[in-house]
Amino acid sequence: MTSANGRILKSLWLAGSFTSSVVDPRDVDATPIVNGVVADSVVGRPGSKGIKRLIQHRDSIKARYGVEIFPVRWHPIEHPFDPKVDLTGDEAAYLSDRGKMDDWWQRCRVNGEDAPTAASCETRRGYLEVIA
Repeated sequence: MTSANGRILKSLWLAGSFTSSVVDPRDVDATPIVNGVVADSVVGRPGSKGIKRLIQHRDSIKARYGVEIFPVRWHPIEHPFDPKVDLTGDEAAYLSDRGKMDDWWQRCRVNGEDAPTAASCETRRGYLEVIA
């Protein structure tokens, strides 16, 4: 789906146990970087409900396809390093969400523990980014 402003999907990150040494991962974790400006402009148009379902029905998508979705809404930020620029809520959320997911996908569980620990915060792996 596209609009005059560009493509709705900016990129896709593939991560999780799929990118680790786990022999038989339970699922693939995916972070679609969605153009928030385009997503907002297509609300109500044909095909836009698919995006909403993708985000709101993570559990059923994981059960059916073995893919767990963690979307991030991209927003253009012209000067991210200028301390005089006040970010909008969408811009601040984008930077925060992207940073969280980038940090999270580089972690590995330590000694099979399910819950994150201080020891699991170290960078131990990467993730695959596919540019749309």
